Amino acid sequence: MRLPRLDDGGDCTGVHDNELPIDADLVARLVADQFPQWSSLELRRVVSNGTDNAMFRLGDELVVRMPRLPGADPTVEKEQRWPPYLAPHLPVAIPTTVGRGRPGLGYPQGWSILRWLPGELPTDFRHDIQLARDVASFLNAMHGIDPAGGPLATRGRPLLERVEYARTYIPMVADEFDSDRLMAIFEAGLTAPNWDRAPVWVHADVHDENILVRDSRLFAVLDFGACGVGDPACDLMVAWDLFDGDARDVFRAEIEADDATWLRARAWYASGAAGGRAYYRGRHEGMAARSTAGLQAILADEMP
Repeated sequence: MRLPRLDDGGDCTGVHDNELPIDADLVARLVADQFPQWSSLELRRVVSNGTDNAMFRLGDELVVRMPRLPGADPTVEKEQRWPPYLAPHLPVAIPTTVGRGRPGLGYPQGWSILRWLPGELPTDFRHDIQLARDVASFLNAMHGIDPAGGPLATRGRPLLERVEYARTYIPMVADEFDSDRLMAIFEAGLTAPNWDRAPVWVHADVHDENILVRDSRLFAVLDFGACGVGDPACDLMVAWDLFDGDARDVFRAEIEADDATWLRARAWYASGAAGGRAYYRGRHEGMAARSTAGLQAILADEMP
């Protein structure tokens, strides 16, 4: 297991072409201006593989979450509004917003202060059967929450809307991976029956940087910026992103999903991992490596 790394601040930008300039000085000034009750707390950057937000520990119990890209206000509003509704129905901890930051001092986005969750990032998780069971339990609970009034999840949309993305990005990794097989996996998902039941709540972004463990069990799930209601296939992508071999088999046995949903999940993951590899190589080593591992996992899967 590994703890999130901390440092003394510095620039957190450089992955995306249109990133907002964010550093510890800006965050400290925003906190002092809008939340003076916390202005005396020590501020330390959290170093992670996340590319959508810059994170800073604020004292021992808080964390500041700053969107790195313009146009993130709908995502910020979602992750501030919906976790209080979801939390009572879930078997693990999720983030709690305690401060809703406003644009200011040249920074154009809303931002958040959340409670720090004292878990650890997992290591050696690909064969962790207990973690597979715990993640399946979390997702089964998530999918069982009343979806009435929930926002639409972009990744929970019909797979047909993903065709242009797949046809763009899968060929871009043909120099490293079997792009014909990746496209076949995607097309198998297209031929599977669509989700024809009521939409369900999905997290849509469960991976190793968004889960925390304590005492070898799943303790918390982070980052609800992609959550919403839709096809649960997008949540089953975690089967290849996190697990191999017996652990993946256990996850599939525990998750409440039919064969068609599993095929759509494979298609989502094949296209998403290809897109991640194509976009992040040369930009972000950690994300590129994660996409590589995922592509290797999906291609090694014995399903056609």
